[in-house]
Amino acid sequence: MVLFSLILIISFFGFESPKLVNACLASRSPSTPVVTTEAPTEAPTEAPTEAPTEAPTVAPEIRTCSASTITYGAGDTNNPQQQVDVTNFGLTSTQIAGTQDSISTMKITCMAIDGYYVNMEFNENGQVKENLDSIQNITVEVTCDSRTMEWIYSSVLDNGDVYTHTVTSANCLQIEETPPLRTCTTDALALSPGDTGVAIPVTSSGLTKTQIGNTMDTISTMTVSCTAANGLVASMYFDPSGAPAENAAMPQTVAITVSCSSVDEIWNYVITLDGVYHEVPITGEHALPQQLTLARVTLITHNNKSMSPISGITY
Repeated sequence: MVLFSLILIISFFGFESPKLVNACLASRSPSTPVVTTEAPTEAPTEAPTEAPTEAPTVAPEIRTCSASTITYGAGDTNNPQQQVDVTNFGLTSTQIAGTQDSISTMKITCMAIDGYYVNMEFNENGQVKENLDSIQNITVEVTCDSRTMEWIYSSVLDNGDVYTHTVTSANCLQIEETPPLRTCTTDALALSPGDTGVAIPVTSSGLTKTQIGNTMDTISTMTVSCTAANGLVASMYFDPSGAPAENAAMPQTVAITVSCSSVDEIWNYVITLDGVYHEVPITGEHALPQQLTLARVTLITHNNKSMSPISGITY
C-alpha cells in the first residue's frame, strides 16, 4: 500500500526535475557580518562672495626739470689740471600750486687745488658773478620752471641790477693764484679832522690803483680836499709849511691830487702848471711833515705873484 502510494505520487508528478519548495542560501557565519561603509555626504559649499574692487586712482605725475639736461665739464689730464670737474647736488622740486608743474633748484660747483682759483663759465662766455672774487671753490644756484624746462642762473650785481643766464653747460677753468699787487697805504697821510676854530676837516676820495707794467707794483692816486663854510674861502697847507697852488683861486673848496708809487711808498702832491708836470713829496724822509691842515686864511703874495712855499712852484 505504501509502495502503491509512492508510485502513484511519482506518476502524478512525472519524472521532471524536482522543484525546491524550501530553498537555502549559503551565507557567512553570523559571527563575521559584512559591513558596508559609505563616505558621509557633505553639503556643497559656495565660494565666498567678494565685494567688487575698484581700480586705484593714480594722481597725475608732477612735471619736473632734470639735472641731466645740463652738460657738466670734466677735468683734463694735465698736471695740474686746467679744466676741473663740475658737479651738481641738492636737486629739489616744489609743485606750483594748482598745476602739475614745479620749480626745481640745485647747486652747481667746482673746486681748485690749493694755490689756484676757479673761473666758472656757462655755455659760451657766460660768466658768474662769483668769478670776481677769484676764490678756490665756486658754488652757484640755478632754477628751472618745468613749463619752460630751462635752467637759469641769476645774480644781483653790485649796482642792484639782476643778471640772468640760461644754463645748458657748465665748465670750470683752474687758474694759478698770483701774489697780490703792492700798494701804498693811505695811513701815511694824516688828514686833519678840523676843530671848532678856523681849521676845517680834510678828506680823501676817489682812490685808484694802477699796476705798473708787468710788475707787482702800483701807482695809487686820490683826491684830497676841504670845503669852507658859505661866504668863506678855504686854504690848504702842508703842515707846518707848504701849500698847494690851488689856493690861489681863493675857492670855497680846495681839491688837490696826490699820488704814490708802491716802489718807494711816498705820497706826492702833483700838478701840471704851464704844461710842466710837478711832483712834490709830502710824505717820506724828504718831505714836509705829513699832516694836511686847513685854515681860512688868504695867501701871502710875493713879487705880485702868489708864491707857494713848496720849493720853486709859482702860480
